[in-house]
Amino acid sequence: MQWLENLDVQLLLWINDHHSSFFDALFWFFSGRLTLVPLYLFILILSWKFFTRKKLIYSILAVSLLVSASDLISTRLIKENVKRYRPSHHLELQNKLRYHCETPKDCYRGGTYGFVSSHASNIATFGVFFILLFKHLKWLQIVLGLVVFLVGYSRIYLGVHYPSDVLGGYILGFTLSSLGVYLLKRKFPDDKQIKDR
Repeated sequence: MQWLENLDVQLLLWINDHHSSFFDALFWFFSGRLTLVPLYLFILILSWKFFTRKKLIYSILAVSLLVSASDLISTRLIKENVKRYRPSHHLELQNKLRYHCETPKDCYRGGTYGFVSSHASNIATFGVFFILLFKHLKWLQIVLGLVVFLVGYSRIYLGVHYPSDVLGGYILGFTLSSLGVYLLKRKFPDDKQIKDR
């Protein structure tokens, strides 16, 4: 267990230490709450194009409920009970990390507790949900998989989460989205999911 904790810390420090102005801007962008709104709208348009009206409504309701559940579980249930300090709030680590700073005195460090990462959980819930639904669009699966990875990686890069925080978030998101798609496919078998083209 100690070996895994040390690996977690060393991987965090290695990722956080490899900075450049380009990656600083890139990962701050992918860590933003509203950054992916265009992607959400694009997925909505694709869903409207490929799904029947009933399937579209159920899909939107399902992913909305799942992401809300992800945020609630990760924030209220897990973080508040596990109470694992973020590396940016860890007394021995916080001064070894580099942060995104608007000014020298205004640096982003996140909330107090970090396990599991809500960013990672929420984007994994959304991304995996549509990866599983759009199996016929391989390019979209690649894009969504890349976005899920970049959002999670950005949290480590910015020094506000351990890799295990992100991994835990991914597991939670994957579990919720898989359950949601399973229930959705029981109501809409494969031959009824996609409009005739």
